[in-house]
Amino acid sequence: MFVDNSVSATYRGRTLADPLRNYGTAFSNMHRELHRIYVDGNVIVVQLALQGDHDGPLQLSFGELPATGKQIDAPCCDVFELENGKIKRFDCYPEGSIIFAQLGVLNNREYGRRRLGESIREGDGSAR
Repeated sequence: MFVDNSVSATYRGRTLADPLRNYGTAFSNMHRELHRIYVDGNVIVVQLALQGDHDGPLQLSFGELPATGKQIDAPCCDVFELENGKIKRFDCYPEGSIIFAQLGVLNNREYGRRRLGESIREGDGSAR
């Protein structure tokens, strides 16, 4: 099981590869720079940074973010729970607000207004 806590999404079975495909498409050179690793019994915690160039479309719950050409270098924390030497659960806590700021989404009011309006119209028809 993989849990992306930045978007409250849980992936199991065949859907486990979905976030990898999505982020691999959006950041073709994405990598994780590991800073610290802590082990306590069957739990491993990793402090890291997500780094890469936004050179492809990123699918988000409220729509698609086209490639911005900008780089990200955002803090993240991964927590792995092991069982019989295998990963039973992987919780990922990327700093979404920093990623969006670095991609320019938080500074682009028109993009936010357009996407928010589309999401509201699609959801319940209340946006005008």
